[in-house]
Amino acid sequence: MDSFDSTILFLCDYKSNYSGNFIASLLAIETHLKKKNARCVYVLPTECQERPWTQELLRLGKRVEYYDFGGNRIQKIAELNRLIDRYHATVVHAHFCYVVGLEALSVFKRKTRFIIHVHSDFSGGKSSLKQALLRRIIYGWLPSKCKFVFVSPSFLKYNRKMIHLPNALATIRLPCAHKSGDFLRRELGIDHDTILVELFGWSPYIKGVDIAYNAVGKLAKEGYPIKLMIICGRKVTKTEMIEYVRSNTQYSGDEDFACYVEPIEDVFCYHEAADICLSASRSETFSYALLEALSLGKRCVSSNIPGVQWSFRYESTVPFANESVDDCCEAIQKAIRELPSASTDTANRVKAEYNIDAWAQRIIEIYGMEE
Repeated sequence: MDSFDSTILFLCDYKSNYSGNFIASLLAIETHLKKKNARCVYVLPTECQERPWTQELLRLGKRVEYYDFGGNRIQKIAELNRLIDRYHATVVHAHFCYVVGLEALSVFKRKTRFIIHVHSDFSGGKSSLKQALLRRIIYGWLPSKCKFVFVSPSFLKYNRKMIHLPNALATIRLPCAHKSGDFLRRELGIDHDTILVELFGWSPYIKGVDIAYNAVGKLAKEGYPIKLMIICGRKVTKTEMIEYVRSNTQYSGDEDFACYVEPIEDVFCYHEAADICLSASRSETFSYALLEALSLGKRCVSSNIPGVQWSFRYESTVPFANESVDDCCEAIQKAIRELPSASTDTANRVKAEYNIDAWAQRIIEIYGMEE
């Protein structure tokens, strides 16, 4: 039986159809931990058993456990306790998980370090008094033994002892046969004279699909040769996306200036095909889409919300006032004017400043296992 000096449980309530930058980031951590004779266990939702990326993890010899994230809290805590004991876990690195249960378990599992990684902000830029108080309790008053890592600095207002660590760029995808952007444009019937704007819209209100649709629709009406490519989601498919557009804009959702595509593992195919990456989000913690697009030297347009301020350090990103269709139009027009100018310098800066190996080493430091 293999002997390890330590074991890290990646506790991930991650149900995406594709592995994305997230799973690739965990693989980078594991690569660095191998030098320390540490074992990583991927604890994934039971719904992910048949996902191609989960099967690829197994093919690569990764240790995978399935966990019912939808069960009641007592059952979830009991099952996690069993996994910790079974693997003699040194660290539980939790993602997209229930905070209160982890805090409670950490009090009793003194030999295990708990890291809670906060990735998401679904507030839409607005929160009720009740929600604000709940966040203050969970992130500000409750934390004791757990360490919190936030991908956005805006969350530090709850507790200054918490750690801000932006996401990093991980380009590996599981499994992935790359299709070129030119090939995709031909598939979609989009010629090179058409300005293709990509938008990840899997949570349409939060991602501002209505703002983007209205803005691109206005530009199309003004005569711009422009098309909006909306990447749908696991739950919000093309049908639901069109219904959202129909219910929240003046349009039907079937306009010629719009096309809908599925979420895929080969996300860089979409980035390569697009001329502009648009983020019209009402709230974000850290946008993988902007990071990936900037790393390819693409022009980006983004709402000026707290979670994406980092992207405005690069001249390739054009900000616009959150929820303003007119300002979004102007920002897209500015990006169109700047399309011919080279942005190789930006791409190189992004790759250097959001290096995945440096990020993984910082995570290991947070574990208390400095390389």
